[in-house]
Amino acid sequence: MKNNINLKRYIINKNDILIFDLDDTIYREINFVNEGFKGVASYLEKKINLRKKIIFNELKKILHKNGRGKVFDIFCKRKKIYSKKIVKKLIKIYRFCNKKIDVPKKNLKIFKKLKKNFRLYIVTDGKWQVQSHKIKLLKIKKNFSKIYLTDIYGKDAWKPSLKCFRKIKKIENCKWENISYFGDNEKKDFVNLNKIGAKTILVKRWSRSREKISKVYSAKYAIKSINDLRY
Repeated sequence: MKNNINLKRYIINKNDILIFDLDDTIYREINFVNEGFKGVASYLEKKINLRKKIIFNELKKILHKNGRGKVFDIFCKRKKIYSKKIVKKLIKIYRFCNKKIDVPKKNLKIFKKLKKNFRLYIVTDGKWQVQSHKIKLLKIKKNFSKIYLTDIYGKDAWKPSLKCFRKIKKIENCKWENISYFGDNEKKDFVNLNKIGAKTILVKRWSRSREKISKVYSAKYAIKSINDLRY
């Protein structure tokens, strides 16, 4: 059973390295998704006889029912406009039209404070070009010693791989027990870090981890949001 914790008192000490996931940990990813869908809807409105609001709502329904991966394929097939070319175009619009996502102001203040006392890193999965775009939009790079986009290092670096975490450990010359990782996805974020004795903390605010999960995958601790890190 995870402990809700006072991190200042029980977990973090002055020698710890703090590593964060990006999506649904530092900011709410659905905001990026919705902005992407709006961009796609605006583009498609000019191509088919359908208002962008209706297109947007249908894309959201497809996502909710089918999950990620084939949202645009399903939509285009329904409207009889499917081709690999148009799906590729929609994916590009979705990924790079976004200009509005941001980090909650309270979270930004926390990172500025933490930076004074700790070394901060990000380790995030996802298409590296997209994750890099998000980092620029969020304007958070200056708060972190380095940001690791696992996709740059190949599929074998995607979480739950420890490849990027080992790079951080080597840079900092620290023990695993002095690494704290904050994430939202208990299916992949914590399992291997648990095995080697790192501290794993679930950030519950936007977490999609709802079903019961094996203890080996579950974070050792939990907090409501990044804003709880008032060290």
